[in-house]
Amino acid sequence: MDVDRNRLNRYLLLAGALGLAALGQFYFFRRREYLWDGIIFWVLALVCFARLTRDRDRTKLEPAENGSTRARRWRMVMVGLAFLFNLVAARTANAQPPPTDYTPSALLWLLSLILFIAAWVDFPSLKLSHVTHYALRIRHYVLRFPGTARQGKCTQHPEMILVLALLLTGFLLRAWNLEHIPVNLGGDEGTQGMAAVDVLEGRLRNPFSTGWFTVPTLSFFAQAASLRLFGDSVAGLRTLSALVGTITLLWVYLLARRGLGAAPDRCL
Repeated sequence: MDVDRNRLNRYLLLAGALGLAALGQFYFFRRREYLWDGIIFWVLALVCFARLTRDRDRTKLEPAENGSTRARRWRMVMVGLAFLFNLVAARTANAQPPPTDYTPSALLWLLSLILFIAAWVDFPSLKLSHVTHYALRIRHYVLRFPGTARQGKCTQHPEMILVLALLLTGFLLRAWNLEHIPVNLGGDEGTQGMAAVDVLEGRLRNPFSTGWFTVPTLSFFAQAASLRLFGDSVAGLRTLSALVGTITLLWVYLLARRGLGAAPDRCL
């Protein structure tokens, strides 16, 4: 019963934190004359996140030690800084008059993401042995070929070879003749391509606003990078979609491997 109640409290704290943060954002963008109300909502959201973090740590089976207490404090500091940097990035990106250079806002936004993700990484549990383990596994799959003997009679299942073949096949199917497949270029794809051209030519500089039909402009910057890297053409515009679609195959494989387990060894 206590476990269910604690879980419900965590869900309520998470919902409250997200709702208060969204309400604060609404005040920042739609009711700027009530700026301090938005700040208060964000402070309350941070309080909910801090309480959620503390309750999460209390559910651990082992008692908290000085090191874990210090880690919790650092986590709260990093989450607070992440929200602060995110708030400053949003305010500077939407300042009036608009800034001529959005690079500081973009860097602050990226830093806020890094801090927020790093806050939930259990760095003390990351040991050199773990890094060495994965490095050896990568070396094993890269350097060893299917059929190499292991422990006398057993051979390693060529799982990595199959995954690489799957990714290569998926990419070839997606990237084949992108200049003409599909034949037509228009609608959403064409409009987003024109917005990407606006980014390259300097007419669109804010990655944190919205474009036509409230589409986030950050996606136009990604497509502009695709045009710059792969050529100012229809194929260059579509290459980003081909790459993203190929990467999804890897994530689906990792998800299935986590749920179903690794492929078994083959023994001769």
